[in-house]
Amino acid sequence: MKYFFIGICGISMRSLAVMLRLMGHEVAGSDRSPEDADFFEKYNIEVVGGNAPDEVEKADVVVYS
Repeated sequence: MKYFFIGICGISMRSLAVMLRLMGHEVAGSDRSPEDADFFEKYNIEVVGGNAPDEVEKADVVVYS
């Protein structure tokens, strides 16, 4: 399943995204200021800046808070 997180750099969203990735799901996300992109690289999670509406359309599940 493919998950897309809006606001992925927040502490709660980050934890959930990593947990789902470790369970074998495809995970990506966006944030207004993705300054922690290097953290996500080690988990093979792509993070983009802004809202990324094209990426949202590709996801099976969109997570936001």
